[in-house]
Amino acid sequence: HLYGDVKMIDGDNIIECDTLVYFKDSESCLARSNVLLYQSNRKILSDTLFYWESSDSIKALGNIELLQTDNNRRILASQMNIYRLDTLTQILNLSNSAQLYSITESRVAENGPFRSFENKMEGENIKLLIYNDSIRSMDMFGMAMTDYHVVKDSILMGLNNISGDSISMKFINNNLNRMEVFGGGIGRFVPESNNSQVDSTVSYKANYIDYIINADNTILQEDAQVQYKETVIDAGDIVVNWETNLLDANEFNNVFPVVSMAGESPMSGKSMKFDLIKRKGTINKGKTSFDNGYYSGKIIEREEPNIMHMHGSTYTSCEHEHPHYYFASKKMKMLQGDKIIAKPITLYISDFPIITFPFAILPNKGGERRSGWIMPSIGNSNKRGTFLQNLGYYFAPNDYMDLKFLFSLYDLK
Repeated sequence: HLYGDVKMIDGDNIIECDTLVYFKDSESCLARSNVLLYQSNRKILSDTLFYWESSDSIKALGNIELLQTDNNRRILASQMNIYRLDTLTQILNLSNSAQLYSITESRVAENGPFRSFENKMEGENIKLLIYNDSIRSMDMFGMAMTDYHVVKDSILMGLNNISGDSISMKFINNNLNRMEVFGGGIGRFVPESNNSQVDSTVSYKANYIDYIINADNTILQEDAQVQYKETVIDAGDIVVNWETNLLDANEFNNVFPVVSMAGESPMSGKSMKFDLIKRKGTINKGKTSFDNGYYSGKIIEREEPNIMHMHGSTYTSCEHEHPHYYFASKKMKMLQGDKIIAKPITLYISDFPIITFPFAILPNKGGERRSGWIMPSIGNSNKRGTFLQNLGYYFAPNDYMDLKFLFSLYDLK
């Protein structure tokens, strides 16, 4: 038993503390109060520390701070266990609100000087696998969160913040290579000014997130969402390539892709490819609605500004999943908030073609007088039988004159 300014030297290991008990039989010691352990590449501060010399194992308790001197790493925790699997492999377990900080160096501008940026990882519990003094993996459990700086070719691209129930990280040469988020994943990427095509914050979330660093890919599965500026994309499954800024959204667990933009009606589909920067893309088996009209297309192509090209398309005012009547066209061009141009276009009733027009212009703007087709009503009465009533065209050349043409068909009994 040693008391007062104790210092124990064991090869490269030095322990300083106020009180120390050494157990000769087990070649271990218990250090208490103002404990400081120096090792070849790190130092550990704590209130209490157990050290087993033969197995090179450590258990530290209370106000723990580990400082890695050779690679700018700092660890804070309330409890820590370190043990070896073999001569090169160590396991480090951190408990009770653990935090890990590491320094990365990069340039903000291509010809600028290198600067230091601090990454942060935290969780209720953290487990690290260290091989030959390099981190191979890190697992964070319970309210896991990380702030890490995205660096490409030594240039800082931005700051990525991710949180979830648990986070698993894989490293190659002490550089992050892959990160998986399990349960309630939420992320925000804040780009560095002028260093990325992405010039505004990207928010994303999913129940499972897989970020593959070297491929610049992020996979979001189950209730996935990506939001960039005024564009919001929801889907069961989303894959984003940050090199090209292209997004693939697909159905997963019966959750279909939906894209929403300010000033436009939401559009859904079976699958979707979308360019976040150019705001253009392709939707398979897409559909949307506007001003009591319902539109669908086997393939819908969107381009700026607010133009939709629909192939194998239909338009109806019938609310049923399989409408009683509709206009069908090989090609439709939708100008959001203006009009729809279709050619040719055929009126179908109960899937039976009634009449075909070489082209048609349908209104796509509510609240104003606008020329376009008037959708009919379909029904059945005792006097007239099955009827198609008030199919027509409304013509408004200016604010002072308009014409309305209507006709009806009856199956008289």
